[in-house]
Amino acid sequence: MIVMYFRRIKQTRIRFYPTVVRSIFSCTLAVLYSWSGFALGDGIPKPGNDELARIVHLGDLPVLRESPTFFPVRIQLQNQNPLRKIQPKSTREITSNYVGATPPRLPRTEAFDLVPFHRVHLIDGDTKTLWMCRGQAKSKVQPEWIRIDLPYEMELSRIVLRGLEESAGGWPAEIKVLSSRDSLNWLATEEVRIESDPTKETHRVFQFGSEPIKQIKIVGKDFQTVKLYGAEGAVELGHGFCLSEVEAYDNNQENVALLSKGAGVTVSSTNYGYGDKRSMHDMLWPIHYDLGTKHLKIAYWDSTLNWHYVENKKGIYEIDPKTDQAITDSIENGCEVYMTLSYGNWLYADANDMSSVERWRFWQFPFQKPPVPRTPEQVKAFCDYCRFVVKHFKGRITYYEIWNEQNIPYSWPAGETEAFCHLVKEAAKAVKETDPQAKVMLGGVCFCDLDYFEEMFQQGVAEVVDVICWHPYQWEVAPEESYPIPYKQEKKSPYPSYRAQVAAIREAARRHGFKGDEYHANETTWVSPYPAPDIGVPGGPVSEMTKAKYVARTIALHTDMGIPVYYNETWNTGIVLWDVSLLRATHSADPQSPVWPQPAYYSLRTMATLTDGVSPRGYAAEVRELDAPYETCRLVQADGARLFGVWQTQRAEDLCTPKPARIIFPDFVAKKVVGIDTLNGVEQDLEFRVTSKGTVIKNLLVPDYPILLRVSR
Repeated sequence: MIVMYFRRIKQTRIRFYPTVVRSIFSCTLAVLYSWSGFALGDGIPKPGNDELARIVHLGDLPVLRESPTFFPVRIQLQNQNPLRKIQPKSTREITSNYVGATPPRLPRTEAFDLVPFHRVHLIDGDTKTLWMCRGQAKSKVQPEWIRIDLPYEMELSRIVLRGLEESAGGWPAEIKVLSSRDSLNWLATEEVRIESDPTKETHRVFQFGSEPIKQIKIVGKDFQTVKLYGAEGAVELGHGFCLSEVEAYDNNQENVALLSKGAGVTVSSTNYGYGDKRSMHDMLWPIHYDLGTKHLKIAYWDSTLNWHYVENKKGIYEIDPKTDQAITDSIENGCEVYMTLSYGNWLYADANDMSSVERWRFWQFPFQKPPVPRTPEQVKAFCDYCRFVVKHFKGRITYYEIWNEQNIPYSWPAGETEAFCHLVKEAAKAVKETDPQAKVMLGGVCFCDLDYFEEMFQQGVAEVVDVICWHPYQWEVAPEESYPIPYKQEKKSPYPSYRAQVAAIREAARRHGFKGDEYHANETTWVSPYPAPDIGVPGGPVSEMTKAKYVARTIALHTDMGIPVYYNETWNTGIVLWDVSLLRATHSADPQSPVWPQPAYYSLRTMATLTDGVSPRGYAAEVRELDAPYETCRLVQADGARLFGVWQTQRAEDLCTPKPARIIFPDFVAKKVVGIDTLNGVEQDLEFRVTSKGTVIKNLLVPDYPILLRVSR
C-alpha cells in the first residue's frame, strides 16, 4: 500500500503596518544594492519601471500584459503608419470565441493528492514505495541528487541504496555518495561492488570511514530510461534516478536514515506524474482567465472527477471541495466548462482484474487503470456515477462528454466498439434524465479516424448525442494538412486537406442520424521540448516559434469552420517529455519546477482576443499575386466589420520571409482597413483603395501565420 503523508500547516497571520514594511523594504534593497556593487538605476528595474508595469504575475509566473514583439513587424510594404500593440482581453471580458483549452488536472485538496514518488519514501522504511526525480528527455540533461540529514552526528558503517523490484533503469551510470559534518566540506565514500554491471543491481552499498557524519549526499549523472512494470506491461517515465530506500547503518547495524528516527530528506526534483504538483494547480489555474479561453475541458485524464476518485466506497460519492470551487471560479470568470465522464472503478472490477494493483489502484497513470465498465452491474454503476455528477453540477455545467479517446487501446479495449456504444447510450440516458437541459458529447476520437467514427455511428450513437468530438493531433504536420492515423500508417489518408477530413466526419454523422450542429476539436497540440527526447514524441517535435504559429493557424482555421478548438494542455510541469504545455519547462527542481510562457501562450491569447464575438461567414474575397500556397478565414465581428485572415500554409519556420499579396473585397466599400500581426500582437492602419471592383489592399505581406484584416464600412 502506498505510504502517504499529509501535512496540515496552520498559517499565522502577522500584521505589518505599511510604513514599517516600506522602511524595512527600502533598507534591505539599499544593503543588497551596496553589496552587489549596483547603484540605484544601474540595471536594476525600479518600481514604476515601464518593463515592470507591463507584467502581470500569476503566482510567481510573470506574464506580459501585451504580446512580446518577437521580431520586427512589417504588415504592408511602404506603410509608415504607426504600429499599435493589441490589448488582450480577459476571459470574462470576451463575449464568445472558438478558443478552448484543457488544463492538465484540477485543483485538489490533500485528501485527493496522491504523490507516489514523494521524497519521503526514501526514508519511510518501506521497500515497496519509491522516489523518482522528474523524468528527463535525455540521459544528461542535469544531475539529480538526494540529501539525507541526520538529527545529530553519528558514526556510520555503510549506506545501502535500494531499487524497486518492479522498476528498471533507475540507476544512473555515474553515482557518488558524499558525507559531511558541516554541510560545507564533503568526503567521497567508497562503493562495495556487488555486480559487474551496477545498473542491474537491486541495491548498492557504499562504505564509510570512521568520521562522524551529519549529512549524506547522493549525486547521480547520466540516466537510463526508467520503466515501471504492471499487468499492462512497462511504462516509460523518461530518463531518471529512481530509488526505493536510502538506508544508513550505524556501528550497531541499525538503519538510522528513517523518518521515525528524525532523519530528513531533500531532493533535486520529484516526478509528480500526470497528476502534477498540487500547489502548481493553485498557482496556475488563473491562467485560463488571462488566456481568454471560453471553452474549458476538464476530467479527461487522471482527474479528481473521474469515477474511481468520486466513488471511493461503493455507493458513496464525493466531489473534492477545491475542485468544486475551481469549477465555480472558472464559470464566474467567463468559461464554459465541459466535463468528461470517464474511466473505470476498481470497486466494480472482477476478482481476476485485481492482481498486483493494490498499491497503485487510485493513481491512474502510469500504473494499471481500472477495467472499463462492460457488465450490466458495471454499466449501471457508471450511470449512477453520471447521475450524481450531473445532479451536483446542474446549473453550472451543461456539457458532458462520455469517455475520452475510446479508439485508443489504453482508453478502451480494441475490438469492443459495440460495448462502448452501449455504455454511451445508457450514460446519455442517465445524463438527460437527470438534467434535460444537458448536452451529451460523444467521447473525443483521437485523430480524425473516420473508420472508427463509422463503426460507432453504425451502432446508433450519433442519434443520442448532441456534440461530435475529435482530437486533431497533427504533431509535426501543419494544421491545414490531411494526415494519416499514427496506428494506421499503412493506410494513406484519402483526403486532400484537414478541411476535407472534417467535412467527411460531418457528412458521416448526418448520414447516421446526428441531429446536432456542434462539432468540437477538443484536444490538439504541437510539442517543442528542449532537448528533444529520445522517446515519446510521435513524428518529432517542432520549435517553439513554429508551435506558436501553428496555434494561431489552427485557431483561425477552426474558427472559420465554426468549430471550437482546445489546446492541450495549458501547462504540465509533471511530465515534460512531450512539452504538452503553453509554458516552458527549463529546469527540474523540488518542491517546484520553474516555468515561463512560451511564444504559443501569447499567440493563443492574442487570437482569443481578436476573435471575440466573431462568426464564420463565406463572403467573397480574392487573394492575388501571392506566390505561395495559402489558407484564409472569413469572419464577421459583432459590429458587422469583416475579419479576414490569410497565411502561407507550408510547414512553419522560425523566421519566414513574408510574401506580398493583393486582397480584393468585391462590391464592398470600406472606410477603414486595419492589418493585424497575430504572432506579435500588433496592428496598423493599412493603405487601400476603393475602386469599381470593390476594396483593394495592395502589398500586404503574408507570412506563415495569420495576418488578419479588420475591414469596416
